[in-house]
Amino acid sequence: MNSKVKGFVAGVLAAIFYGTNPLGAVYLYQDDINSASVLFYRYGLAVVFFALWMMVKGESFRISWGHAIRFVAGFPGMMMVLSGMSDLRQVEDNIAFMRDFKPLDETELAAVKGLSAMRSALFFKFRGDVRQQVADM
Repeated sequence: MNSKVKGFVAGVLAAIFYGTNPLGAVYLYQDDINSASVLFYRYGLAVVFFALWMMVKGESFRISWGHAIRFVAGFPGMMMVLSGMSDLRQVEDNIAFMRDFKPLDETELAAVKGLSAMRSALFFKFRGDVRQQVADM
């Protein structure tokens, strides 16, 4: 199967799954489960499935120090990144790394955003009803 067909199938499946999402939530709301809990479990399950997918594909969850510096230094107008060096070898490593600086490419940036979304889904704590929080803004 070529990549265009795979992309088309993935797009159709994503649209179907996204479009039918509220159908499952209706039953949860009827059982007096608030929207914050629904979102927590929805994203929590997504994180679990994404993590399983990464393990099956043999991908690492590790973010290297170099990726972190490249992410920060890649922002427009960024002039300096202080990385907390504690000895001369680390200073030399950072100088060598930044000498040939290349910002994150689109694939690496997408991976960082995905890991950030996973972190948010796991550690973001909801307080009460999300609808009320939005209304209070």
